[in-house]
Amino acid sequence: PDRIGGAARFDGTTWTVYDRTNSGLASEYVRAIVVDRQGVKWIGATNGLYRFDGVEWTHYHRDNSGLPSNSIRHLLLDENDVLWIGTSNGGLARFDRTTWTAYDTSNSPLPFNWIDRIERDPGGRMWTALGSSGSAGGIAIADGDDWGIHLGSPFDSYYNDIYAIDFGHDGKTWVAAGFGLAVHDGASWTVYDATNSPLPNFAYDVAVDSLGIVW
Repeated sequence: PDRIGGAARFDGTTWTVYDRTNSGLASEYVRAIVVDRQGVKWIGATNGLYRFDGVEWTHYHRDNSGLPSNSIRHLLLDENDVLWIGTSNGGLARFDRTTWTAYDTSNSPLPFNWIDRIERDPGGRMWTALGSSGSAGGIAIADGDDWGIHLGSPFDSYYNDIYAIDFGHDGKTWVAAGFGLAVHDGASWTVYDATNSPLPNFAYDVAVDSLGIVW
């Protein structure tokens, strides 16, 4: 049967689906979910950010919060349990449960306001994937107030969506993208695709295991 989109909970036995018919989740399109240290679920959708504590739903959007865009693409909880929010055309937002801070092209080194993904490396630096298919793309790396911006190759491909970022124990950063699998060794980028590896010209995910093997 046709189903409405939303968020699903599975405890190993029972499935519970939360959607606009039975909960405070008023969007069929959920793109990101994270759970904080208090067990609160944060859900990013195309019409804002939702907080669910197991009983009450709270809907944050541009009209009632400091959220710079209602279209959420990715969520990250950092080591201090601060919530980082990547948006479509609104840049990057930070929410510490009290204060909202927005970073975009007008007040930060970010060259674009489209944030595909956010990850923290073992050293605490924020890796922010920029851009989308058919437009400019790249990686912004924030280390406190210091920013490093990676544009151009390999992110000048038309298919420059970034789907995943992971970090090796050797300091290398691996990026799964629409143009292949890229690795940064701290100085330069290498791309693995159909021309130099068994991989196709895209990669949807990447993970580095405890032995340093890349999957």
